Amino acid sequence: MSRLKLLALWILCTAAMPALSLVMLIHVLFGSTQRARNMAIAVDECGNSASGGPPTQTISSRVGDAVVENQSWAVRVAPIIDFFFGKGHCAANVDLPTKVS
Repeated sequence: MSRLKLLALWILCTAAMPALSLVMLIHVLFGSTQRARNMAIAVDECGNSASGGPPTQTISSRVGDAVVENQSWAVRVAPIIDFFFGKGHCAANVDLPTKVS
């Protein structure tokens, strides 16, 4: 995709964000909690993608995978995420393929 098309896409996304935030808030307060959760996951995946991760993986899953691979940064970050989402959250979201022996 050309940089000009990406710039146009960025403008559209930036313009849509306030409306999407409002829609998510309405779902949180009065609507479908599942839709609100799905929107939160989409934002999470966007944050993961912005930091170099795959676009369909959440930050918790990426950190969980990195903990399994014993990456020092993840070992330090996982307890912070687990503090907010519950003990073992990152471990429960590990996405690495299991090896068959």
